[in-house]
Amino acid sequence: MGKFATLILAAVAVFGQIAADRYSGTYTGKDLRVELRAAAGGYTGTLHVQGQSFPLAARETGNQLSGTFSSGANRFPFQATLSDGQLRLISDNSEHLLFRASAATANQHPKGFRLQPAAGWTTRNNDESVPLIPADATKEEIYVPAGGSALSQQWQRKLQGKMIRQFSAYQGMSSDKRHYLNADGTYLFRSAGMVSVDTGGASAMSSGNNALRGRWRIAEADGNVYLLIQYNDGDTGRYRLTQDARNWYMNGEKSFAVDPE
Repeated sequence: MGKFATLILAAVAVFGQIAADRYSGTYTGKDLRVELRAAAGGYTGTLHVQGQSFPLAARETGNQLSGTFSSGANRFPFQATLSDGQLRLISDNSEHLLFRASAATANQHPKGFRLQPAAGWTTRNNDESVPLIPADATKEEIYVPAGGSALSQQWQRKLQGKMIRQFSAYQGMSSDKRHYLNADGTYLFRSAGMVSVDTGGASAMSSGNNALRGRWRIAEADGNVYLLIQYNDGDTGRYRLTQDARNWYMNGEKSFAVDPE
């Protein structure tokens, strides 16, 4: 085989690999996150929505990606097209615009405040805050105060990107509250409760759950540090953050900061 033919074959092989991998990556949107990985004959990955994850498989056909994601024994079809780093995904007559996430580097503010943005977000510095700029133009920028006390910055670093979990149980009642403080400033609250009653040989049990969304930030007032929530329905919440030698508390209730589930 001639040298020119060898170079042509090598170029074709490289182009084929690039084409096969062009959808690989993580894409985020307002309500959805999709992870795609090149696999034999197509792509595999995961679709994340409302705290749940669903495996997916897809194949490139023409100028679009066609595949399904699975929930138990059920499969749901979707199609997606990619243009300038934006993935347009359609499933069940619903359209989602997702943006390819890039590796995010931590921002070091001159006042000593360090902030790790979520994938797909970028940062810049000004005198009093660190603006977080989303890849999705439909989302608002978030301004994280950079001039707060060392204590408020400590709470910011402790809680950002974490899930605050609170448990309680008392006389047949129990609750499990979860506050998701996402790195991009969005907030999600989920709770589940159970009540059991046992009287006169009869017993009953009931349970319930709820969810709220909004945005969060750390603030100071009168020497105290608070978690402030601006809920999407217009309400606001203010929760005082305190700690002792062993534990920390939100509004006096023992709490734990853990990685989101």
